[in-house]
Amino acid sequence: MSRSVVIALLVITMVAGVITSIVPEFPSEDLRASWLAGVFFESGRLDQIYPADTEAYTMLPPSEWVHYMRARNRNGDIFPFIYPPLWAAVFAWLGKLTDFSTIAAIAGFINTLLLGGMILLAWKASASRMSPVGFTMVGLLVLILTTIGSVGLLQNQLQILVGFLMVLAIERTRSGAEIAAGTALALAAAIKAYPAAFALLWLASGHRRAFIAFLVSGGMLALTSVAVAGWPLHQEFLHQLALIKKTVILTKFSYSIDPAIGQLFFADDLRLIPSLSNTEDAEDPVGWFIILKHPLWNLISSLLMVLVIVVVALAMRRRNIGNIWLLWPLAFVLFALLSPISWGYHYLPAVAFAPVLMTRFGTARGGMLLALLFLPEFILLIDLYKPAGPISHPAQLAGTMAMAGYAFALGMAAGGAGTAPCRQAQPAGEKRR
Repeated sequence: MSRSVVIALLVITMVAGVITSIVPEFPSEDLRASWLAGVFFESGRLDQIYPADTEAYTMLPPSEWVHYMRARNRNGDIFPFIYPPLWAAVFAWLGKLTDFSTIAAIAGFINTLLLGGMILLAWKASASRMSPVGFTMVGLLVLILTTIGSVGLLQNQLQILVGFLMVLAIERTRSGAEIAAGTALALAAAIKAYPAAFALLWLASGHRRAFIAFLVSGGMLALTSVAVAGWPLHQEFLHQLALIKKTVILTKFSYSIDPAIGQLFFADDLRLIPSLSNTEDAEDPVGWFIILKHPLWNLISSLLMVLVIVVVALAMRRRNIGNIWLLWPLAFVLFALLSPISWGYHYLPAVAFAPVLMTRFGTARGGMLLALLFLPEFILLIDLYKPAGPISHPAQLAGTMAMAGYAFALGMAAGGAGTAPCRQAQPAGEKRR
């Protein structure tokens, strides 16, 4: 391990320490959802693990969760559990070891380390000529100062671990450790199902061992989940995924094309879901909006997501791309843009590569490009956005357009556009172990 990498690791650790000292108690609503799933799993109330939604995904928790939290004088938002049942069992086990406050405090520190580690892995996977210290510092500034990283940290989102594993899978593939790469992506898919789609890119790029490792590891995790939690609970989980697929959720943090279409063209059909943090005397109820997608809309969205994987796979097969490894984060961005629900933190594994733009386009031009792309998501600006005409959530539209611009910039960088090449990257499929 080089001296500069060690310094980068020290910087990451210092940043983690500073953040956890400034914010000693993260709100952790997303982590609390997994904790509550564990509580009810342990008590045998399996009917209270997933929401009771039948027509649309409303992002409201099971009814008993609200009573449980209110009885303990905990007000505010309570989000649902939308992970495979295995993780309800895991949190049930954790609940026997310690309390939620301890888990949240530990998770806050670890998640900050994972953010920094994700960026450092992106530096290695992208073969950037920037120093690891510089790459890491730029990446941390982009993530922590925008909703992409800060909201995930405050909520102690499991997506941070998922993003880390996705970038680890790229780095391990490039280093020739394909079994480790496949295992990492399988674990990511076992937490949030969608990373499984990217395993197909290994077939296109000739990394068959990584793909097989993914199938074997993923199969073992799936069998373990069914053995621990039973098949009926998995049916409920699959039902939730089906509801998510046909529901559009519009908030200021939902950066994807579907919510943008919803607010621009179907504003009259949007339905307000009041937040549980509302009080009875609130003059203006707050919450989020949902709309059910027309079957044709749903079909087109699904086909476009498949098309992203196919197009990126075909580009990988050509093997004449300037930096073929940047096609992975490009696929991550495009897939998130077309997904029905993509919060800002779903872009973490792609935005971890953002400092590459300073390598490919030069420090000055690349820095200006980073500012242009990520200023719209700057955490202090989000509450300054105001509705404008038919646009009820301009922050959502600005964030979605910025991510589309970032996808374009990644495509240019991958294709060799810019002023400075990356370190020599091996063609896909050449290095094997």
